Amino acid sequence: MEEGQRRITELAREIRLEYDQTRRALEQVKQETLRCIEQADELEAKSRAARYELFRVSRDFQRYSEADIRRAYEEAERLQILLGEIRERERSLKARRAELERSLTRLAQLLERAETLESNMKAALEALRGNVAALHRQLSDWQVRYEIGRRVVQAQEAERNRLARELHDGAAQGLATIAVELELCERMLDSGLDVARRQLARVRGLVKDSLAEMRRVIFDLRPVMLDELGLIAAVRRYAHHLNSLGAPPVEVTVHGPERRLDSAVEVAAFRVIQEAVHNARRHAHATRIVVHLELGPGYLHVTVRDDGRGFDPEQARRQARQTGHLGLIGMQERVELFGGRFSIHSAPDMGTRVSARFTIPEDGAAGGGEG
Repeated sequence: MEEGQRRITELAREIRLEYDQTRRALEQVKQETLRCIEQADELEAKSRAARYELFRVSRDFQRYSEADIRRAYEEAERLQILLGEIRERERSLKARRAELERSLTRLAQLLERAETLESNMKAALEALRGNVAALHRQLSDWQVRYEIGRRVVQAQEAERNRLARELHDGAAQGLATIAVELELCERMLDSGLDVARRQLARVRGLVKDSLAEMRRVIFDLRPVMLDELGLIAAVRRYAHHLNSLGAPPVEVTVHGPERRLDSAVEVAAFRVIQEAVHNARRHAHATRIVVHLELGPGYLHVTVRDDGRGFDPEQARRQARQTGHLGLIGMQERVELFGGRFSIHSAPDMGTRVSARFTIPEDGAAGGGEG
C-alpha cells in the first residue's frame, strides 16, 4: 500500500513537472506568435508600399531609368518573399500553440486525476494506519485483560488453596481431635464421673478453639461487618480481633467524613489492608502496624505502615511470579482493576508502606457511614 502511494506520488510529480514545462512552452510560443504577427503586419505594409512603388515606376517608366525600375521590382519581390516566410512561421507557431494547448488540457486532466488518486490513497492509508493502530490498541487491551483475568484466577486458586490448608490444619484437625477425645470420654465413664468431667472440659476447650478458628476463616473470607456497616467498621473490627490475639498492635486512623462506598471498592480496599497487615504480622516481625484511611471528595486513599524489617519490592515481585505466591501482585491488580494507583515503599530494615488510591465517583456512594 505504501509502495503504491509512493509510485502514485512520483507519477503525480512527473505529470505536474511536464504540465509546468508545457505551460511555459505554450507561453513562449504565444509570445513568439504575437511577435511574428507584428512582423507580418509590418512587412505587409512595406510590401504594399513596394508594390505601389513598382506600379508607379512601371506606369511612368519613361521618367525612370532601367536601374530604378529593377530596384523597385527587386524590393517588392524581397518583401513578398519575407512576408511569405513570416506568414509560414506564423502558421507553424499557431499550429504549435494549438498542439501545446491540447497537451496542456490533457495534462491538466491527468494531473487532476493523479492528485485525486494521490489524495484518496493518502486518506485510505491514513485510515488503514488508524485502523491498524486501533487494532493494535484493542489487541493490547485484550492481552492486558487476559493477563489480569489469568492473574485473578490464579489469585482465586491461591486463596482457595490457602483456605483449604487452613481448614485442614485448623478446624479439621480440631474436629478430628475432638472426635478422639469424645471416644476417650466414653471409655472414661467407666473409670468415674470426675475423670469424665475433666475430659469433657478439655473437649469443651477444643470445641471453643475450633469455633474461633472457623470464625476467623469465615471472617477472612467475607467479614459480615463489611456488608452490614461498611469498610471502616470492618477494618476496625479486624484490627480489634488481631489485637486480641496479641502483638504487634494494629492501629486504625481515619481522616475525612466516614461514609459507605461502592461495595466492590470496599471489598478491594479491605483485601489490600488484610494482605498488607497479614504480611507485616507474619513476615516483617513488626512491633507496630498503622492502617490509615483517607476519604476525600472522589477518592479513597489507604495506607498500611509497619516498622518491620522491610524488603526489596522488586525482588519480592520476581519471587512471587516464580513461586506463584501472588500476594503483592494480587494487591496491585485489585487496585488497578478499579483504575486506581498502587505502590509499595520498603527497604531492608526500613519498614514498609503499602499505598492504594481508589477513584470514587461522587454519586457512587453506597450509603451513610457509621456514626
